Amino acid sequence: MELLIEALIAALEQAGLRAVKAFPQGLMPHLEKPVTAVGIAEAKSVDGPYAYLGMQEDKNGALRALYGKTLETEAVLEVYCPRSLGGRACMEEAERVAALLGAPLGAVQIGSFTVGPCAYDALSDCFRCALTAKSRAYLYAAANEDETEFTDFILKGVLK
Repeated sequence: MELLIEALIAALEQAGLRAVKAFPQGLMPHLEKPVTAVGIAEAKSVDGPYAYLGMQEDKNGALRALYGKTLETEAVLEVYCPRSLGGRACMEEAERVAALLGAPLGAVQIGSFTVGPCAYDALSDCFRCALTAKSRAYLYAAANEDETEFTDFILKGVLK
């Protein structure tokens, strides 16, 4: 799931938006600007365990078995905006995130998303708006020499 979170954070940052991995419950840094916290609420393998895809030559010329799986996920992107900037700033930032979710995001394919209401959150002392994105991701992994362990996990479309 870390790869998916990292891909979403990278897409947000590339668009000029501040993004971080979701905050642990109860831990909220003091904010001066809006930030989007990215986490995964649910992930499900569509095609069971990793399926054998064939052999691939690594950078040293050795052949390695390649496996893949399709994941259906529900990502939660929570936009936090300092109270001093107001609810309007939170809504505007959430609109920017929503616009990005509607565009191609490289290795992550967003099928649909919803934008929740923007409201003051007393726990974080910020305005907060949660966006939920249903996506499909294709995860590949190479097996080690004796094929007992997966290594080098990548998302489809991410060059390594």
